[in-house]
Amino acid sequence: MEFLGDISFLLALIVTAAGLGLVYFSKKEKSCWLSTSAWVLVVGGFLTGACIFSYMVHYRNQGDFDRASFFPMMSGKGMMDECGMMGGSENKKESSKDDDQGAAVDHASHH
Repeated sequence: MEFLGDISFLLALIVTAAGLGLVYFSKKEKSCWLSTSAWVLVVGGFLTGACIFSYMVHYRNQGDFDRASFFPMMSGKGMMDECGMMGGSENKKESSKDDDQGAAVDHASHH
């Protein structure tokens, strides 16, 4: 999951850099539309990068980068069950944490 954040942040940097290059080119061409679209790219890339950065910090603080699994569904339960959205209760959440620990032990014994 951490690498997806890195890749998306890199794409935001590429969009920002492309926008800055377009700003330079639009000044040479003296084009209003080109300049406007360039600044949209710069501001959009910057805001997207800031959003990605804040979510990466949030996920890191939750400990999501410490797990090896990519999706919660890989552990045998769906995201809806984990959140309690589909009628799951707090007890179900507690048992799913125990299932994760049991899955880690089962996986270690598998190798």
